[in-house]
Amino acid sequence: MDVLHTALAVFVLTYFLISARHLPRIRMERSTAALLGAALMVIVGATTVSGALRSIDVEVLMLLLGMMLLVSSLQTCGLFRIISEWMVRRSTTPLRFFTLICVVTASLSALVLNDAVVLLLTPVIIETCYRLRLKPFPFLMGHVMAANIGSVATVVGNPQNAYIATQAGIGFLDFSYRLLPAAAVCLTVMIAMMAVIFRKDLLGGSLEAPDPSVMASFDHAEVEGRVRGQLLRRGSNLRLLLLVTAATVAAFTASNAIGLPLGHIAIIAGSVAALLTALLTDVRPREISSGVDWSILLFFIGLFVVIQGAVDSGLMQAMEVGLFTNTPLESGSGSSMAVLVALLSNLVSNVPAVLLVVGLMPVTGDMWYSLAAVSTLAGNATIIASAVNIIMAERAERLGVRIEFWRFMAAGLPVAVVTTLIAYGLLTLL
Repeated sequence: MDVLHTALAVFVLTYFLISARHLPRIRMERSTAALLGAALMVIVGATTVSGALRSIDVEVLMLLLGMMLLVSSLQTCGLFRIISEWMVRRSTTPLRFFTLICVVTASLSALVLNDAVVLLLTPVIIETCYRLRLKPFPFLMGHVMAANIGSVATVVGNPQNAYIATQAGIGFLDFSYRLLPAAAVCLTVMIAMMAVIFRKDLLGGSLEAPDPSVMASFDHAEVEGRVRGQLLRRGSNLRLLLLVTAATVAAFTASNAIGLPLGHIAIIAGSVAALLTALLTDVRPREISSGVDWSILLFFIGLFVVIQGAVDSGLMQAMEVGLFTNTPLESGSGSSMAVLVALLSNLVSNVPAVLLVVGLMPVTGDMWYSLAAVSTLAGNATIIASAVNIIMAERAERLGVRIEFWRFMAAGLPVAVVTTLIAYGLLTLL
């Protein structure tokens, strides 16, 4: 078997393991699947060790790591608990609570990595729903869809945006100028659609008072006093961290003017936030690092090498010829790119789909913005289409809330189709 066919076998195996990781006999993490594929690409000679190392985009990794360190530091100082209590105080009806969850989640996901936002907010939302005697499922669906939609707006919203911006050389302001309006419109449409889909749970009535027995089931009686004491001691550091966050967003906005790449800004901000938290509070460095999803970084490293192996072996060129010859798709077409990435996102998740599409066809000019929007919004269709969907489902299941595939798809697919078409149409018109 020649190198091209061997690389094809490794490529298919890798993407199969990524997409089928939740099958009963294939319990493999996405990062493990990607790293296995990377190792096999080197072993079979599809790429060299030096080629594999060169393929790793350090700028993307620094951007992701820095933002996760910043979010983890904010979490240890109680930001998400404060947000939860604020939403409860401001909510008078289930629909108002749902809307606040969506707006807060989307806003946070635009400012920091949506994976981290969902990882930290999902347990808080479930706990709050039980306290308010609400069914968690509709609110979790709004939460995760808002995380995807809100992340469309900025370079730092999700991993695929970070990759797209570094590959295309798009600045923070330029990216948001094009995509923030589409994200705002899609968020409004999603809330309206979900209010119809879950009208029995969201429309009519008012919120009941929190249930003390449910609060006790979450061990509030034992830990509430200690937690509040910790938060009071960490309160001054939270103010500092919010200043760091504001400075980070300002630096992102002015990144072109100051000549500093986004990844450098993010890693500096994350390091400063972690250092301040470790020095000024009782938080241990291990607690901060535990809030970093290291599997995302390993997942990217593995995929970079797998794609490089496909390029070096000639597999990517062969796939491009096979895909765009004698088919309705046209290489270099914006609509073809949108269809392809939407389908791939729901087969293998949106991050590997974006890396694959960029390798398969020339993405230029305004197509980069469409790629970011479509890959992210199509990720609302199924559980496997986006990493944040999987994170939410896994976190929810640990707390006794089962998110079934078909139930998720019944609500997610219509929203994904409508918002994707709206965003693509807006970007095309503008």
